Amino acid sequence: MARRPRHTAPRGTSRHGPGGPGLLLRRGVLSEPFAGRLRFHHQAIAYAAGRGLAEAPAGLEAAVGRIAEHAQDLYLAEVARHAFHHCDRAQTHRSSRWYALLAPLAKASSPVARETFVHILAGLRNAPTRALADIAPLIEEPDNGRLFAERYLKVLDATYEPAEGIWPPCCGRSGKRPTDPGAGRSFVP
Repeated sequence: MARRPRHTAPRGTSRHGPGGPGLLLRRGVLSEPFAGRLRFHHQAIAYAAGRGLAEAPAGLEAAVGRIAEHAQDLYLAEVARHAFHHCDRAQTHRSSRWYALLAPLAKASSPVARETFVHILAGLRNAPTRALADIAPLIEEPDNGRLFAERYLKVLDATYEPAEGIWPPCCGRSGKRPTDPGAGRSFVP
C-alpha cells in the first residue's frame, strides 16, 4: 500500500493563512520540535489569559471565587497568578483595588486555595501593607503553616525584587531576609 504524502507547511508558516498555527509558532506559543508535530506551551496561554483577566476586575473576582470553590483547577490558579502579577507591575498605584480581589483566597476553606494565595502573594513586588495581616495567620496554621511558609520562601527567593513588606512573618525572630548573609532558612511557623 502506498503512503500518502504528508502536507506540512514550512517552519513558522501555516497552510491556514497568515494567522493560525503560523502566528502561534512565530510568537512562541507553539513550537515544532519535529516536522508535522506541534508542541503547545501552556505557560504562554496562561500568561496571555492572565493579562486579559487583569483588565477585567469582574472576571478576576469570578476567577478567585472559582478557585476558592474548585481549588484543584490549577490552570485557572496559574492564570490568576499571572493576572495579579500583571496588576502588581502595571497598576502599582492602585493596589488597594486589585488586592481586595485576591484577599478572599487567604480565608478560603480549601488549603489548596490558600496555598494559591500564598504563591501569588509571594511573587508580588508591590504588595500592600495589609497583605502582611493576611499571610501571617496562614503561616501560623497548625496543619499547613510549615508547608505555606516553605512555599512562600521558595517563591520569594525566586522573585526579582519582591515586596519588602511581606517578608517578616516567615523569616524567624531575626527579621532578616533568607537571602541576607547569616539569615539561614529558619522561620517560626
